Amino acid sequence: MLKKIKKLFFPVCLSALIILPGCLAPGAESSAPAAFVFRDDLGHEVRVSGSARVVAASTSYAQTWMLAGGKLTGATQDVFEELKDLPKGVADVGSLHSPSLEKIVALRPQLVLLSADISGHVKLYESLKSAGVPVAYFSVENF
Repeated sequence: MLKKIKKLFFPVCLSALIILPGCLAPGAESSAPAAFVFRDDLGHEVRVSGSARVVAASTSYAQTWMLAGGKLTGATQDVFEELKDLPKGVADVGSLHSPSLEKIVALRPQLVLLSADISGHVKLYESLKSAGVPVAYFSVENF
């Protein structure tokens, strides 16, 4: 149980840190969106400057993101099959093990949440990076 909590802690905190700046008091303005920088589970530096357009490539990442108050722009087919209350307007970006690069890039996401443990996800890294899409890989052992 402690491992489960430990593995969920980072994604939930990341989500909160990205979403909470949008809760500023009315009239509070900043000149530029603050960027949040961290290292993902594959050691890549990830810079996130917005959270309005997020793609989650697994049910667990989609659930965690939405529980933290985030909204999804795109998700893999497993998310549609397992989460019956998924909001309208979320785009299907392909299968869990082989998400579509073209569909993801077409959504112009500000962050893509992928698994470090799925080879089809890891293979997308260079292409997403070249397209200027921030991508974060997480390795989750237990839920």
